[in-house]
Amino acid sequence: VWLSGFGWLTFDATPPTEQPDGGDPPPETPPQPEPSPDHEPEPDPQRETETETERNREGEGEQPNPENPPDPEAPRRPLWLWLLLALLILLALALRIRYMMPEREAKRQRSETDRWAVWMQAVCDALRVEGRRRPANQSLTQWLASIDGEEAYPVQLSPLGDCAGVIFYAHDEAIPEETEMTRRACETLLAGMRRGRRITFHLTRAFTRRRPFDGRARKRARA
Repeated sequence: VWLSGFGWLTFDATPPTEQPDGGDPPPETPPQPEPSPDHEPEPDPQRETETETERNREGEGEQPNPENPPDPEAPRRPLWLWLLLALLILLALALRIRYMMPEREAKRQRSETDRWAVWMQAVCDALRVEGRRRPANQSLTQWLASIDGEEAYPVQLSPLGDCAGVIFYAHDEAIPEETEMTRRACETLLAGMRRGRRITFHLTRAFTRRRPFDGRARKRARA
């Protein structure tokens, strides 16, 4: 028998033959619907609504929900712009190093004493890169003489200290021979350096503002 909402049910129209005395027949338990191979049961609308709601919740859980989603129309800086900026920085650094090289800096000086001071400063910078710093209780002459005593370099540095003492404190002007001697000492120190320390030497000169051998330092020493 087909019943709406239940489907095909097995139904016995014959009442039971045996009934208990003195009472009505017990109510029959409605049989459970059996699936029919030729007919599919009608879908339950409430069940479909719940299933669809669960699917929507699962879909929403998988998708990210950021507070500030990225704007797809926002302009992005292309890669070539960053590369161009890096090249400009490297170019500016190279120009600064080239500008502060001792031979180029010495050519820009007007007096022989200033040219000597450039090379003397380069000698001190090279020794500082090598890890040698002048103690506070030693003069420049004593410090360079102590380095000569170690015989660590193939050049004599003591005469440079003597020149510095005369130029700083005796108010004497440098002569070309003293400048040339200081230049050779500096080039000898740089030639014996490793490449990494030589790069550090040029970077130190490019970005160091304190120059003990510039004109103002000599004026303070004479005062």
